[in-house]
Amino acid sequence: MRWRPRLLLVLLLVQGSCAHLGRDGEAPLAPADVYLVVVDGLDIDRATPERMPHLTAAVGATGSWLTAHAVMPTRTNPNHASLLTGTQPSAHGITGNRYWDGTAERDMLAAPLLETETLLTAIERQRPALVTLTAFAKGKLRDLFGKAPGRQAGPDIAWHPASAEAYAASDEETMQGFRALVARHRPAFAMVALADVDGAGHREGPDSDAYRAAVATVDRLIGAFLSDLRQGGRWRRSVVMVTTDHGFDALLPGSEGHIGPADVVAGGAHLVAEGGAAWVHAGRAGSLEATVAKAERHPGVAAVYARKPLPGAPAPPASWHTGHPRAGDLLLIARPGYTFVEGPGDRTTRFRGNHGGPGQLRIPLVIVGGHPALRRAPLTVDASAADVAPTAAYLLGVAPPRRLDGTPVPAADAGRALLELVGGQ
Repeated sequence: MRWRPRLLLVLLLVQGSCAHLGRDGEAPLAPADVYLVVVDGLDIDRATPERMPHLTAAVGATGSWLTAHAVMPTRTNPNHASLLTGTQPSAHGITGNRYWDGTAERDMLAAPLLETETLLTAIERQRPALVTLTAFAKGKLRDLFGKAPGRQAGPDIAWHPASAEAYAASDEETMQGFRALVARHRPAFAMVALADVDGAGHREGPDSDAYRAAVATVDRLIGAFLSDLRQGGRWRRSVVMVTTDHGFDALLPGSEGHIGPADVVAGGAHLVAEGGAAWVHAGRAGSLEATVAKAERHPGVAAVYARKPLPGAPAPPASWHTGHPRAGDLLLIARPGYTFVEGPGDRTTRFRGNHGGPGQLRIPLVIVGGHPALRRAPLTVDASAADVAPTAAYLLGVAPPRRLDGTPVPAADAGRALLELVGGQ
């Protein structure tokens, strides 16, 4: 009767491949394929359901169109990191697009900078048989979420554009490549990040015809992808989450809204510009106090916060999670229409729209699909960028990403699975 243990093992393997147990005594969830679509710069007040009819039609009776919130600063790198790790910047360590290491400014582009697992890594560690796939229009995201031996797994399959020289591939090319790879490999988790809406917002401003056209194009492309899932017989097992990394602010014309380091810092302090926000790192003794006094006099500065007690500067709101050591000593916030720049040669001086401050925290989060667990959520659901990865993890039957040392992320720094949207059967 030696066949019995082997038969039991086979049955267990088959059961594990077909479903995973719900949490807290819930019935098992049906197998799910999870797709994350991130439209960089999709401003919630300018990309409304009326302007995105293909996505709106897919919401139907069980989907949800919610208002969520991004993380601070409202920049590409920290918010994509929160979307893919399910944690706040205080945990994952990506505190902006750039950081000051004490001697020089450096880009936050390398996967080893992430201090928590990505969802890709968590899946590889727990359910390596599941196929993961990414398609990033921006090359810097391919670097940030690539493989880092001993730290991050990276995706099983990664799309690359025809030209590696461009800062960002077009949405048409990126989505075409994504759709082809999804059809070929049928991944359990796939993420596509598009960039044309963000590019139009920077070049022409978020109230421009170019921005509206980019939103219409991305809506059409999302609609085509959703049609693929239906026509390919995968709709009944699909959950598609569509969101963004930040909103957009229209800037004052010309150089009127530019705030450079010489305008606000003093005493050898160093400013790291993050659009509508800026980190300031201490210089000589008394530099922070002098910077607070100088910045408060500037007409374009709305607020000055100090991460450690400092006369005249309150602490940043706790919801901004600014506790990571890479964050600066001070956080400056620009008024609407203003943006921090590194100096006259900064390429952002040509922008007509930008982001980075708390005015761009509100973001859309749209969940559609045919999976039987999907349900319409109340509009009062409090959702954030950090909730996306735990929700995907729940659907895929894996625990949320953890710290790289194997310990759980503290609850205060972690998102949650949005069970209001995808509860057990």
